[in-house]
Amino acid sequence: MIVFSLDILFQIKNQISCISGIQSIPKILPSSIPMIRTVSAQLFTISPTSSQKLSELSVCLGSIVLDSAVLTQARFDFSKSNEECAMMLNEVKLMANSKLNKQYPLVDFSKLSNV
Repeated sequence: MIVFSLDILFQIKNQISCISGIQSIPKILPSSIPMIRTVSAQLFTISPTSSQKLSELSVCLGSIVLDSAVLTQARFDFSKSNEECAMMLNEVKLMANSKLNKQYPLVDFSKLSNV
């Protein structure tokens, strides 16, 4: 779970680094917000403080997205953002599982997560 969360946050960092101006904010950030909320929810039992800070970050980024959309007259397609988010989460999950399986080939992580 932690590897998955770190990989998601790294992916979000990469997305944010692609922002080049106010025009690009409504195109880049909307799919990052549900990803941050996913990480926040996953970390809640492990690190409530980190979870809370990520939750606050998602609210702030949501405000930035809405403000930039108003200023640039952007329109949102939330179904597209949700699809992008789901694709990125699946991609990161596969990458995290691959990393873990390479590092620990004899451990069955699916059984550990059910304990």
